[in-house]
This record gives sequence, structure tokens and C-alpha cells, in this order.
Amino acid sequence: MTSTYKHEFESFFHEEMDYKILADRAQYDFVSAILAPTKQVQIIFCDSPAGTGKTAIALTAAYYLLMQERITRIEYNRNAVSLRELGFNPGTPEEKEAVYMRPCIETMARIGKKLKRDAKFVEKLITNEQLVCSTTTYHRGSDMSENIVLILDEAQNYDLRELQTMLTRPHDCVKVIVIGSHLQVDNEKMKKFGPGHDILPFNLYAKHFSDSGIPSVNIELTRNYRGKLATHADDIQKTIKALESQPKE
Repeated sequence: MTSTYKHEFESFFHEEMDYKILADRAQYDFVSAILAPTKQVQIIFCDSPAGTGKTAIALTAAYYLLMQERITRIEYNRNAVSLRELGFNPGTPEEKEAVYMRPCIETMARIGKKLKRDAKFVEKLITNEQLVCSTTTYHRGSDMSENIVLILDEAQNYDLRELQTMLTRPHDCVKVIVIGSHLQVDNEKMKKFGPGHDILPFNLYAKHFSDSGIPSVNIELTRNYRGKLATHADDIQKTIKALESQPKE
């Protein structure tokens, strides 16, 4: 029987993971960019609203590369925006950072469940150092020289120093995925740039790489798979602007 899929990854995403990327061109382009060799696409910026599948797609595509042994590990990173100094938390670095790793752990657990892996699927990946979850706190001076996928999640909350720290770690063999949403900035003290002082470091770096000659792409996911309520909740700025435009009584 002839397959309806042109590529093996299409079957993996549709049949095994139940992501209908053929019906969502932006998601398909996102997956294709992640799976492309680093000489074709090394860094991807994805500024997209909540619920569009940024983290899920990035981790699933990264795990696909891991299964194919095209990479040795997935490196997932977030910054500790709600508690800037992890030193005030008790425990080891791993224990301090664990609270920020929930999106990654939950997504990887769903991947394991879809693929009918055993209950210790995520634990084994971490133990085997095939999945490393961390914040920016301990990365100054680190060196990424293996074939890995580096995912910077919630990138709208990284300040310029944090993004510069993380983006100067990888060698040219590393695939870098920078994902976030400019609609959900939690770091209120972060310095912004540009004539109007309204450009986030996240978006500044996307522009910086678009003119660099380094193989980079900017992809925007638009369809919110959580539904109408989540989509409308993320559009709060429209109501704010409407209220602010009303004349004072």
C-alpha cells in the first residue's frame, strides 16, 4: 500500500504523535526547519502566541532527531524570571531549577505516552544525559560542541545578557530553537531597544541573525489549539488600548 506521506517525519508526527502538521503550514515549516541540517538552518526564532504548539513541536522534533541518532541530546533552557536569584532556594542546582522545567517534563512525558514507552521514559532520558533541563543561571562559561538541539523557551523573558550568554555557547554543529511570545512578558525590569524602546532582546536577536549570513529562519505559528477562550485571553491588549483611548470624564 502506497504511503500518503512524502517524508518519514510526516508519518511520525501524524500517525504516532497525532500532530496534523500537514493541515497547518506554519507548524510544518517549523518542523522542517528543525529537522534541516545546520548548514541549511542553524537557528530558528519563533515568536508566537500561547497555545500554538511552540514547545510541543520543538521538543517533539528534537526527540525525532534523537531517535534517529542525528543528535546526542536535547538541551532545554529557561530563565528563572519569577525568581531571579536561585540561590535563595534550598537544594541542589537541579532541585532549584526543577520548578521551571515543568513544561519540558510534561511535554516529554506526553511524547513517551504517545509512543507507548514505559513510565520511566523521561527519567531515563535525563539519567542518560539525553535530556538536560536548566536555567541560564549556571551556563556562563559552558561550551556546547556536540550535535545537540538547544531550545530556549519563554525567550521573551530573557534579557540581552542572558540571550547573549546562551547564544555564544553553541558551536556550528548545534541546532538552536528560540521560542516565546512577545504578548506574555513577565520580566518587567528588562531593558528594551529601538527608537521607541519597545523591541525585546528576543526580537532584537531575531533581527540580528536575519542579516547575518548565518542560516536562520523566523517562523510565526498562528493557530491556537487550546481554543477560543485562550485565544481571546491572550488578546487583552485590545481592550486595554480601547479603554485608554476613551476620553476622560
